Amino acid sequence: MASSGEGTGSQAVDARGMRLANLSLVLATIIRHAPVSQSRLVDLTGLKKPTISNLVDELARRGWVHVEGAVPSKVGRPRQLLAPNPRRGLILTTQISVDHVATLVVDFAGTERARGFSAVDLRRISQTEALRRLADLVRGALADADATPGQVLGTALALPGIVGERGELTYIPGLSWEAADVGRMLRSALADAVPPDSPLLVENEANLAAVAEQRPQAVRDVRNFVFLLGELGVGAGVVIDGTLFRGTRGAAGEVGHVSIAVDGPRCRCGKRGCWALYVSRDALLTSARDARTSGRASSLWDGPDSTAAEPDDLSPDRIVAAARAGDPVAVEALGGLRRHLAVGIGNIASAYDTEVVVLGGFLATAFGQELDRLQAEVDDWLMGDLYDGLRVELTTHGHDAPLWGGVALVRHHLVANPRAVEPLRATG
Repeated sequence: MASSGEGTGSQAVDARGMRLANLSLVLATIIRHAPVSQSRLVDLTGLKKPTISNLVDELARRGWVHVEGAVPSKVGRPRQLLAPNPRRGLILTTQISVDHVATLVVDFAGTERARGFSAVDLRRISQTEALRRLADLVRGALADADATPGQVLGTALALPGIVGERGELTYIPGLSWEAADVGRMLRSALADAVPPDSPLLVENEANLAAVAEQRPQAVRDVRNFVFLLGELGVGAGVVIDGTLFRGTRGAAGEVGHVSIAVDGPRCRCGKRGCWALYVSRDALLTSARDARTSGRASSLWDGPDSTAAEPDDLSPDRIVAAARAGDPVAVEALGGLRRHLAVGIGNIASAYDTEVVVLGGFLATAFGQELDRLQAEVDDWLMGDLYDGLRVELTTHGHDAPLWGGVALVRHHLVANPRAVEPLRATG
């Protein structure tokens, strides 16, 4: 008898688990294909019509989905179209990057409600100060969204360093920051603005940028791609067979610290000749400043519109603009960066056998108007015809890619268990 009872209990647990898995599947499918009818959900999920009907009813009762219009039916009443419910709550995504902090607030349907941005220099401020500035920015964005603390369903934090499997910051190359649970520190700083029991997920910013590109309107059905996020350095988010690859220590995408010159200059990480030294914004500045020191003429410092009385008045954006206008010094500087970028992408192809390499951050800005030329140089650095067809593309999210990746990360966490959040209370 004991054996029979244990079997019945196990079957009940399995049934509950199966229903929860199906509930998650239906919600994820509605999010991906909205607005979508129940009959279409049957086709997309392979579940039977009565099962879909029951699951949709539960999702609607809990406030996750709502009816968003209807389409005519050949027989009977019009078919209602389902979509994620924007009133369900808010998703908060935040970013601490080497030169800025940022935040984005969206509703559960993915519509932007507010945002904030502030320039910082992490090399000159402490962890505590960076988190304070980010927390102030978040409070301002939540106020702009007319949000109450209870509306925040979850929070994501994008960081420029290596993040461990438990969400702890383990290393940021070149910064004196201590390894710490930055997520816990941010939660403490936002105790008055974010529910203490809501999820707070921490991930590397390049990894989140890659997650953002997995949205249907971005790289679509590509299963293997690498997102290169280039700013003061360069990092990568690696997606293999549709899944983010983090590696043993969460450091799989630290491609910027692969040495390409054994006797090259010392990198802030301690190594020599790191790829980041040749493809970052600083690389462009260094090339232009060296040309100026050697006495070469350029519109960057000799032109009628130039305000560059000192070398520090140069900026990567000005150099890119001057290159597009044909300035020889700027053309040479950008060309050097492009060559080193092509070499590195060729190495990435050899390491990961990727279909697409997506450029984000400064790299997207620098090569947005000459992608064909970069593609041609990349093709020259590929190993024979083996990687023929590898494409270099630009991010669909601009500089916001890590923030939108944070939205996707939180929403995926929520969708995995729609019953973990209290049902949305009806309003009169």
